[in-house]
Amino acid sequence: MNRTIDTISSCRIDAEHLEDSQPATETPPTVFLVVDDSRNPREEWPMGQVIDVRRRGARRCLPPIAAASILLLCAIATAKGQGPEVKVIEIEIGDNMRYTPSVIDAEPGQKLRVVLRPVGKIKALGHNFILLKQGTEAKPFVDKAADATEQTGDIPPAVRNQVIAEIPLVRSGNTGEVTFEAPVQRGEYDFVCTFPSHFKLGMKGRLIVK
Repeated sequence: MNRTIDTISSCRIDAEHLEDSQPATETPPTVFLVVDDSRNPREEWPMGQVIDVRRRGARRCLPPIAAASILLLCAIATAKGQGPEVKVIEIEIGDNMRYTPSVIDAEPGQKLRVVLRPVGKIKALGHNFILLKQGTEAKPFVDKAADATEQTGDIPPAVRNQVIAEIPLVRSGNTGEVTFEAPVQRGEYDFVCTFPSHFKLGMKGRLIVK
């Protein structure tokens, strides 16, 4: 039995019901998005598509209300953009050798984008952002990374396994950024600048996952 259900705008869902007496196989369903009678599982979900749900050896359809709800949710997701919302943190650094802000709050697994913006008047100064794994001691890490940071603008490979995320050296007037997911484990995570002497002058901060 075929039914066509009008939903949002020109969208419709063609449904085909399986007789109750016909057993279903255990094979998971494959969802095809059909546009102009042609199937393409990779097609994105614009309005006006048809959901065709198939099981191997049997045909099923979503209940009308459930199918309409899925279509509505997909339309909303398309309007807002794909994927979870990203929290953006802009950190400025002046000639006072401080991260502003120096504390970042996040939820476990939250997607973060940190933008580093040195705004000091001393153009020769460079700064980086190194977020350390929990349990890593900041001062010994900085001591090992300082020389390489000054010479190459980056931290040495030997200490990279202690890092969650990093922004290489950025000179005043420029910007750098990194996107990453906050750790799942709640707690406090240090971030530092590894350019020589900057950590001693106060260039440090914390990511607090709660």
